[in-house]
Amino acid sequence: MNKSNEEQRTYKRFSANAGCWALLENNDRIAIKNISLFGACLVVPQSYDKEVSCRITICSDTKGNIKLTGSVIWSFPMGPEDSEEGRTLLYETGFKFVEMDDTQKKALQVFIDGLD
Repeated sequence: MNKSNEEQRTYKRFSANAGCWALLENNDRIAIKNISLFGACLVVPQSYDKEVSCRITICSDTKGNIKLTGSVIWSFPMGPEDSEEGRTLLYETGFKFVEMDDTQKKALQVFIDGLD
């Protein structure tokens, strides 16, 4: 019997709202598609190779910022987006959070609890 992806996940994923976003290395504000205690799916303007580590800052209008390290587990194109600068190809990229200490885990849990 096959289980759905959601049933197979160790941590439940939550959709992000308009009041939260991420900063990834040198990129400007980027969208968080969904997030869990394990990792996040981010919408980014470039493709990342698998297992590349990046500094990710999870930001919120109401909960402050959480600085984390993420390792890429997948990245694929999702289509172009029109902007003032022209068309940009965007990628959905899955990051696994790595090397989190207890303070970061607690802050991330508070952030996620606010999305539920």
